[in-house]
Amino acid sequence: GYIELIGSSGTLRLGKSDTPYTRFLGYGGLDSVLDISADVYGNSNGYAFQNTNEISYTFAGANGFSAIVAILDNPNTNTWDSNFEGGLSLTQGWGSVGVIAGYDSLAGEWGATAALTGNFGNTTAKLQAFYNSDLTGASWYTLNNLGYVARWSVLGSVAHKFSEQVTLAGTAQWFSDNAGWLAGAEVQYTPAENLTITPGVHYFTANGDNFWGAAVRVQRSF
Repeated sequence: GYIELIGSSGTLRLGKSDTPYTRFLGYGGLDSVLDISADVYGNSNGYAFQNTNEISYTFAGANGFSAIVAILDNPNTNTWDSNFEGGLSLTQGWGSVGVIAGYDSLAGEWGATAALTGNFGNTTAKLQAFYNSDLTGASWYTLNNLGYVARWSVLGSVAHKFSEQVTLAGTAQWFSDNAGWLAGAEVQYTPAENLTITPGVHYFTANGDNFWGAAVRVQRSF
């Protein structure tokens, strides 16, 4: 868990949570749907998802501009080894655009990602690109699909809200260096207030290796 100190212009976060590189631009897809690019099945991590201890500060401007800086604990050693992350984002009525980069001090490698999100009535679309400097798989910012590591990746997501109860979404992601691609579709169903059920089906492929999976997330908010 973590604690946050919220001020007039920003938020200081201390504790264990998903890293800014993971969350600042909306995870590996759209916030409103199941995140298929994460390590849901234990065989893919398409956007360098990590969760660890951090000290971060997020500045939030009145014009939709935000920025984040963070020092994070790299848990790959028994001592504190700091990773560093920083990002910028602009959110308006039409959508958002942002970029964030991170440096793994233990591996001596880095990663960066940029995302563009657009709102079109009941439809939301997202395009996100990733870069990873390390092809050995040792870095925090490794892009991995079925065990194959990519230097570059591009992800696209689209979601359409059919009603207050039902949203249909799809996500696809391409990886360079023969690391293949993945795709999935999800239905977000809200049968009652504060209760959301999201079933999804997903497909991963790389170098002749293929994997099908299905998952259901049930979320109850209080």
